[in-house]
Amino acid sequence: MTSDWDRLPSGLRKAWDFKDGLLLHSTCGAFISLMVDLKDKIPSEDYAACVPRVEKDFMNGLFDPEIHKLLETSVPPIELTSVSWLRRLCIYPKSDVVVN
Repeated sequence: MTSDWDRLPSGLRKAWDFKDGLLLHSTCGAFISLMVDLKDKIPSEDYAACVPRVEKDFMNGLFDPEIHKLLETSVPPIELTSVSWLRRLCIYPKSDVVVN
């Protein structure tokens, strides 16, 4: 929430309401769930190698649209190969794999 606030120009900043907070909360929960599932599916070395990049991209909001769509159209558990930014890691779990 803090980084989202800081990225906005001062004229566009407003207090978070319930709707915005709920969407952010559910997005974070889905991301954590996907990462736990990924940790169980690929070797620990591969997981450790990809986590910093994936977390950085998530914190920058790059995955939010896809996670929102998954939350609206899928029922847990979500198949990891249906998530574009996890597909390559699940199909080819090798240490040299870089998340685009």
